[in-house]
Amino acid sequence: MKKIVITEFMDESAVVSLSTAFNVVYDPKLVDDTTRLMAFVADADGIIVRNRTQVRGDLLAACAQTTVIGRLGVGLDNIDVVACEARGMQVIPATGANHRCCRMRSAGNASHSCHRRKCAFCCRIRYRHSHAFATRRLSVQR
Repeated sequence: MKKIVITEFMDESAVVSLSTAFNVVYDPKLVDDTTRLMAFVADADGIIVRNRTQVRGDLLAACAQTTVIGRLGVGLDNIDVVACEARGMQVIPATGANHRCCRMRSAGNASHSCHRRKCAFCCRIRYRHSHAFATRRLSVQR
């Protein structure tokens, strides 16, 4: 069974769904424990990160068999995309996961500051994207 390491917060229902098809290591605080993080990614087929996990340097070197890096959230500034591609890793951002309320929130609209609770549409899209990432990219070589 393919192994996915999730290093930061992810919607619990998405983690449960991924766990039915993959060996999932999920610890939202794993990003803060470099020793454990390095040990878990050594034999991971895929890694899902948010903004705090820096996929570069030593962490990238520790990803011996990783083929896919999934990025939840916006931007790829915490991932050395060129180095990942040079190692044959595919970097997949959760594109299309931003709904109107997320854009409003980022623009400073206070009424959308708690969008996770208020906007089921956004959470559903994020769930679909995170699940699709793992299923589409890792199930090919199950």
